[in-house]
Amino acid sequence: MTVYKQGRRARVFKAIVGKASTPTPLGKFFVEESLKLSFGAAGAPFALALSARSTVLQSSPAARVRSPCTD
Repeated sequence: MTVYKQGRRARVFKAIVGKASTPTPLGKFFVEESLKLSFGAAGAPFALALSARSTVLQSSPAARVRSPCTD
């Protein structure tokens, strides 16, 4: 993944992508949210929530987990 700042390439990162049954959308997207992950977590040190949307999935597995704080 290439990150641009003010039209110039700022950083290049390795990215985790989908599989054939849940493909990663193609295109240009923006970062909606950046999360700092704990050391050793999958995808660490950061997770970037992008503006890309799946054409296959309607929600993520995490979105289907019920929070004890809101139930």
